[in-house]
Amino acid sequence: MKKVTFKCVCVLPTLLVLGHLAAAQVPVDLSSYNDPPSRIRGVIEKFDEDYGILNRFYSGGTSPNRSARFRQFYSDELTVLSGLNFDTLKHDEQVDYILFKNYIEHEAEEQVRYDAQLAEMASVIPFSRIISDLED
Repeated sequence: MKKVTFKCVCVLPTLLVLGHLAAAQVPVDLSSYNDPPSRIRGVIEKFDEDYGILNRFYSGGTSPNRSARFRQFYSDELTVLSGLNFDTLKHDEQVDYILFKNYIEHEAEEQVRYDAQLAEMASVIPFSRIISDLED
């Protein structure tokens, strides 16, 4: 009786492993699970690339040139978004549009807030402009 029980205990895990291996080898068609890419995706990817380029070029965080360039960049991106017809976008694209627009508006507001902080600190660190000019 012990031998039969032992064989069942050993055979059951082996069957489970073989079942998982067989299931893993069945090809699955993923085309029905993937939505077509969003038309907003290209705009977002271009924004990300341009942001990276600007961030590397204007490396000085306290630079007035950096601040002015990023304010212009955010303004330009909002202009691009406003040129899109929101009503013609699919629901997923509308969600991307709203999230992306909110992100850019938030970043623009943060830039203004950061500029105000730098202006407030200017009297305490009068040499910061010299350092920023050297970094630029």
